Amino acid sequence: MNLFIAGLPDDLDNQELKELFEEFGKVISAYVVYEKGTNKSRCIGFVTMPNEKEAQQAINELHGSGLDDNTLTVMVARERNPNKSNRGRRV
Repeated sequence: MNLFIAGLPDDLDNQELKELFEEFGKVISAYVVYEKGTNKSRCIGFVTMPNEKEAQQAINELHGSGLDDNTLTVMVARERNPNKSNRGRRV
């Protein structure tokens, strides 16, 4: 299950994000999103967990919780819209 996380501390790295979610089960991948050019954290990230029950437990436990004075938002990630980059243009 792919999870979207918002409200991350700006100094949290990929490994720390992975460790946060490993408390609930196996993590396949975890990454923090950075701005292009500045390499500054956008304070959001994505985590992939293979076990849906463990992922749901992570959502239940972490959503709305605090981390370094930030409130986390944790939810199932939505699929990207493949046509979003074509805003209003026909291909």
